[in-house]
Amino acid sequence: LDPPDLGGYLHQLANFLAQLHAVDITSAALDFLPRLGWQVGPPPALVDESLSEDMIRRVLANSAPQARGRTVLLHGDFWPGNVLWRGDQLAAVVDWEDAALGDPLADVGNARLEILWALGEAAMTQFTARYQALTGADYAPLPYWDLRAALRPAGKLGGWGLPPEQEDHIRALHKGFVQQAMTQIEG
Repeated sequence: LDPPDLGGYLHQLANFLAQLHAVDITSAALDFLPRLGWQVGPPPALVDESLSEDMIRRVLANSAPQARGRTVLLHGDFWPGNVLWRGDQLAAVVDWEDAALGDPLADVGNARLEILWALGEAAMTQFTARYQALTGADYAPLPYWDLRAALRPAGKLGGWGLPPEQEDHIRALHKGFVQQAMTQIEG
């Protein structure tokens, strides 16, 4: 992935997510969607220690944020691979099977990790700043949601069929992403 205008690309991603999170869920018939809560489900029989799954689960269990964001419509799997473009314009967002109602930072955390993997740390930071500028979101609970996002590939990453060097790179980025969230939580 190498968008010719990275800044414009990231702004459009953040703009879409901000607009999605601004949808008035009280006027739409969305009560069929699951609610994404603060609790993490039980661990699998075999935890993925290659991605620090046990440590992430322990920290999440003990660090649910006191400040809770408003409940919004979530995409549930917002990342560059689920965005379709017509030229340099965002045309559509696909793969809504994980849509839910919940804290907007759930989508932001997931997008941050995926943007880190696809485009690097500077792009992740730019996306994060743009979303906050658009929404005024309180980012105090963001490290919690970053860890929730970091838990998603646990037990699955090895099955993504990536070349070994790409998988190693993703694992290294994941480790740094987890470390920054842990540092902020432990504060």
